Amino acid sequence: MLGVNSQNGSCILVTTWKLEIGTRDMIMDSYCLEGLSNDECWSIFREKAFVGGESPSPELEEIGREIVNKCGGLPLLLNVIGGMLANYSGREKWLSIKNSEVWDLEEERYIIQKSLELSFDNLPNSIIKQCFVYCSIFEKDTVMEREELVRLWMALGLVQADEASNKEMEVVGNDIFQILVNNSLFQDVKRDEYGYITHCSMHDLVHDLLLSLSKHESLRLMGVKNDDIARIPQIKHLIFYLLYHELEGKICKFIERDTMARTLRTLFIEGEVEKNFSFERFKCMRILKLKGCHIDKLHDSIGELVHLRYLDLSNTEIYVLPESIVLSSMGHGIKVLHHLNNLNGKLRICDLENVRSKEDAIKAGLSSKKNIYDIEFNWSEYNESANRNDKDVLEGLQPPGDVKTLSINKFSGDNFPDWTPLDNLVKISLSGCRSCLSLLMLEHLPHLQNLFLSNMDSLTCLRNSDVTGLMKPLFPSLRSFRLIHMKRLEKWIDEAPNSSKMISAIL
Repeated sequence: MLGVNSQNGSCILVTTWKLEIGTRDMIMDSYCLEGLSNDECWSIFREKAFVGGESPSPELEEIGREIVNKCGGLPLLLNVIGGMLANYSGREKWLSIKNSEVWDLEEERYIIQKSLELSFDNLPNSIIKQCFVYCSIFEKDTVMEREELVRLWMALGLVQADEASNKEMEVVGNDIFQILVNNSLFQDVKRDEYGYITHCSMHDLVHDLLLSLSKHESLRLMGVKNDDIARIPQIKHLIFYLLYHELEGKICKFIERDTMARTLRTLFIEGEVEKNFSFERFKCMRILKLKGCHIDKLHDSIGELVHLRYLDLSNTEIYVLPESIVLSSMGHGIKVLHHLNNLNGKLRICDLENVRSKEDAIKAGLSSKKNIYDIEFNWSEYNESANRNDKDVLEGLQPPGDVKTLSINKFSGDNFPDWTPLDNLVKISLSGCRSCLSLLMLEHLPHLQNLFLSNMDSLTCLRNSDVTGLMKPLFPSLRSFRLIHMKRLEKWIDEAPNSSKMISAIL
């Protein structure tokens, strides 16, 4: 801080809701930000309140503009109130918001707080409210991952399958997530290349609201002392942020409080964990997250957590799970995927040489898992001489029709299977498939944008066999085409009926 001065071009920017908290010089040099213009405010509000760009009725537009004027040019208010009113098309609800006592408060901060409470109260049901309140367990400014958040809700039992509409748990969870986004309670959403939301965050004031709503259920602790541990109230969800070598023995001290440990449903630990960390008292534990912890072994008592539904050991030094939670692999294999109908997003299957037959592969039921959009098939090594049934196995692993990304590595068959067309593929990666002679699976992919081929030693040409006689381009949407170590690839041939014409040399 000593090196900060305006002479070398550096400065410190301080923002505040209350000008009086600053020093006299800070107040003199302050700059008060003005709200957005009326047109900008109406544009933000209209986009949130009238989904799909539909035109509001004259009556609702008049009420909406009056509400916008009360928002004082504050984007957060405009987004939250607009998102809330998108759920209502009747004038009564709109008038109740316009005439709310919230607008009688003097300070902007209190108006926003009360407006956020109003938005929370107007969420469609108690399940959505519980899912939202659970997010208080995250620290401010945390970038939350959608898939993880939905899994946490599922592990707690907050989300159930909707039999009436034939929706599985994960679909219901994603619907809840989208409702919170639409109501601007989640913001700064990030999307992947296919437009799916992957991450989001919360405004500080939204997080403050959650803390007030969850103060008797959730707690986050950082840099605590032994006395603080002793005073932890009886809660359901707890996060420890542990500084290395600072809290040795403190978690054990916490665990000794039997009634406290027995009520926990969620425990996140970040930092260092005692080697003999026992789980036997956590009888109701559903979520245990030790991501990034300095721990190399789990205590066998973790097998006693019969309600555990979510276990995260990523970025730890744990390589072997205790026998108490490891199921025998005999008689299972790839067939266990058959019952995992809630699989969503990306799926990576390795060591496919261990799948015994096409029938076993079919039993995985991949074609029915419609929420998977990225699939990767891997054999551990390429072995041309081994008596392997790669083609039969791959044929049994027909991907779902909506899959967007497909990767196949070290497949030893001479041709890929004749799957039901995957017309929605956007990205394909084929690597180490050294015996493959042709790529018929690549024909008629109108949406393919990225194609990567590597180490396919037997492939000599790409060809487009169009039996209709229409000269269509092989990949009309292709943007990126990468070739690496393609020893024999020479041509790209376009075959109309009764003709064989080389249109370009590739290598």
